[in-house]
Amino acid sequence: MKKITSILFMLCLPLALGAVHIHDLDDINLIDSNKDLRFSIHPEYVRIYSETRTQEDVKIYKNGKLLINDQEIKLNPYEINLVTEYYDLCDSMEKEIEILVDKASDIGKEAGKIGIAAAAGVLRMLSPFYDAEDFEEDIEVKSSDIEAQADELEKYADRIKELSHDLEKNHNRLKMRVDALYRLSWF
Repeated sequence: MKKITSILFMLCLPLALGAVHIHDLDDINLIDSNKDLRFSIHPEYVRIYSETRTQEDVKIYKNGKLLINDQEIKLNPYEINLVTEYYDLCDSMEKEIEILVDKASDIGKEAGKIGIAAAAGVLRMLSPFYDAEDFEEDIEVKSSDIEAQADELEKYADRIKELSHDLEKNHNRLKMRVDALYRLSWF
């Protein structure tokens, strides 16, 4: 019965992920220690802004350019390297999050198939040739693959957590090195 509860949970997963629109990767938080920071990831830059001060923003470009409120900030080579690394970390996180969401969606679809098989199994139990043990065995066999896939999701979640930690370290270094960023109380 415990397996059936987890299967029903997995059935709801794709619906929940679809409701979040996580593939947009717009207006998300990537750094746990600062819940006010919001990130919007684009192909050439990452826009960072405060959830409460939407008129101010920072744009970090793939090529190492830094803009604060659309004003380019002059950077030395070390700072350009930090900016490029910042962009790369955000880009890597975006890719890992997309993979995680896609794999979770696939698991949800497989769980849906198991849910249908479970409903059919309940009907089959009306037959004298199919009992609760047969039903449970069928569901366990079908759900074991989903459990293995769910374990694989943990690897992506761990990688995202690691990238978030690296991004936070880079964020703090960048803020300490670039005076214009240091002066932004929300950054």
